Amino acid sequence: MKAIRRAGFGIVCALLVLACAPDDQTKPEQAATPAPPASPSRPTLPAPRPSPPAEAPQSEAPPPDPLAPTPERILLHTARPGESLPEVAGRYDEAPRFLRRWNRLEAGTRELHTGQRLQVRATREPPPRERITYLTREGESLSSIARAHGIDARTWGRQLRRDRDAFLPVGTELELWSDPTLRAWVAADIPVPEQPSARVPAGAFSIGATDDGAVANAVRIPEGPGWSLRFEHRAWGTTHSVRATVEALERFSQTSDYAGRVRLWSMSRHYGGPLPDHESHQSGRDLDVKLPLRADLSETLAVRPAWIDLDALLALLAAFADTGAVQRIFLDYEIQERLHAQALAQGVDPAKLEALLQYPRPPLAEAGLVRHLEGHADHFHVRFACPPWGVACTDR
Repeated sequence: MKAIRRAGFGIVCALLVLACAPDDQTKPEQAATPAPPASPSRPTLPAPRPSPPAEAPQSEAPPPDPLAPTPERILLHTARPGESLPEVAGRYDEAPRFLRRWNRLEAGTRELHTGQRLQVRATREPPPRERITYLTREGESLSSIARAHGIDARTWGRQLRRDRDAFLPVGTELELWSDPTLRAWVAADIPVPEQPSARVPAGAFSIGATDDGAVANAVRIPEGPGWSLRFEHRAWGTTHSVRATVEALERFSQTSDYAGRVRLWSMSRHYGGPLPDHESHQSGRDLDVKLPLRADLSETLAVRPAWIDLDALLALLAAFADTGAVQRIFLDYEIQERLHAQALAQGVDPAKLEALLQYPRPPLAEAGLVRHLEGHADHFHVRFACPPWGVACTDR
């Protein structure tokens, strides 16, 4: 009997040891690790979102949002190969200028060296980039591989000292750091062939802020029968913003009887970054559109208030708003006033007009999709929001 008891005791001990043993599948340490507590002078952010109800079955809970806000944390981020300062700032939803200030870096610093550590005030924590060993297949280049894996092809090509657009020999072994959120977006991106936006390829994404950032794998606004590009070298942007632009212009041409062409001005340069005479337009999310003139006038004329086709302008603003991709539109307050009067005279629903225009509320009112901003009397400025997969995009 004693032998049986000892055997039973031994089995229990063995089970306890197995339960406490370390898991061989433990994930490697992430690039970001907790840093010392933040200074009391730094502001705190709102509390985290409430957890799902306890009674909800775990299997029915929605998947975690990789870009959901989190309680503010001070982290130490270790730069991965090819990461830039605006990209690190975007990943944690922080302004690049603050990241430079806290880490005592010179103004305008963009490049980081692999292994460089930065103190970051994180308000979101997307999954870290993953190291992948990739064997090339027939017809692939650095650019095509980068688009599929959420990598900036230009930066990657510089690192490897290779032509990013040249075809690679089959079986070439490459090391890459892939972003899982962007990779999943590209894999799931199957545009409907009948839609005009299907002409815009996936894989172009915004890095950093609109006034301090870049564009990875940029795509150019395609030509169309109802619009023209004034600056073709400034017509580059993200997949999200260019698709929304094409969608808005196609909707406008189908719903409006405007006989002229819409003149598109600047979006971003091919790789983003500072654009002359503009504070923003750096990350492929801003677009300037010339106010439409009466059809009997040349589209190349300078804009005068009496020459604006207000009906066409109202339809054009509504077309961009209907995409659901626009964060804000900037337009001179006096033009809004003229537009408001014209819309009411045509019998436009006042509730819809109130949601669209800031006028007749004061110029500084936080109301309406269209807001006043000096310098926008001859064009309106569309700012597209960061998309759900915008892991390196920030509005700060």
